[in-house]
Amino acid sequence: MKRFLLLWMALGLAHFLARQAVAIGVFRHIDVTDLAFAQWVLVPGFQALVLAVALRERGGAVLAAPARLGPRPLFLSILAAAVAVVALGLLFPADPRLSLGSSRGLYAAATAAASVAASAALALRAVRHRNGRAHALLAAGLLGWAAEAFTGFLVRLPDLLLPRANPLLRYVLVLGGLLAAALAALVAAAGAARARGSASAVLFDAAAAFTVAASLIVVLSYYDRPWIVQPWRSVEKIASFLAVLSVLLGALAADTKAGE
Repeated sequence: MKRFLLLWMALGLAHFLARQAVAIGVFRHIDVTDLAFAQWVLVPGFQALVLAVALRERGGAVLAAPARLGPRPLFLSILAAAVAVVALGLLFPADPRLSLGSSRGLYAAATAAASVAASAALALRAVRHRNGRAHALLAAGLLGWAAEAFTGFLVRLPDLLLPRANPLLRYVLVLGGLLAAALAALVAAAGAARARGSASAVLFDAAAAFTVAASLIVVLSYYDRPWIVQPWRSVEKIASFLAVLSVLLGALAADTKAGE
């Protein structure tokens, strides 16, 4: 995941500079439409994904490790509960008690519960290990995400922290900074787990991937409208939930070796 993110940043910067140079130097025009913005974000992302897959290290034991965790009753129970929450939200989208977009329903409660459980597991690991800064940062962030599930405070946070800054700038600095910190902590946790040969490495990588997917939907949707249309809103909610679930499973699997 680290390789993919670094490639994406490098290719995204190159794509932006080349596109603007051609737009200004040749056409005397800068395209700021939502299509142009989506291309700037997604095209380097797809290129980075192809390169990351092509350059990946062979690690079959690590990649296969989560499958070996399946028979465990705790893991099966968590996965079954997650499937039930998502299925009910998709089947009954108009019911505020079950809807994926409700801040007072089952989805919010499940997200908060998974976030608190993952935070507790990560905090325990941070205390037990010397290099537990990534786990501690993730634990703190997950407590904030648990509150977000019920309050939706993140969308108001930039206005509270930087009330006098440019609207776009304050959202980029605050929310972009939080996203960057979350991804950095997930990548660091995955790297530390991989160095120990732990099965949780691929789960932390999966959490980062789901976080990127959910963030992409939000950024691309909010570029030209102040809301997320269906079905993308449901996809974003599911990706966010899977990110939290992956962190929880990764924290619980931290002591399981990849080859076990």
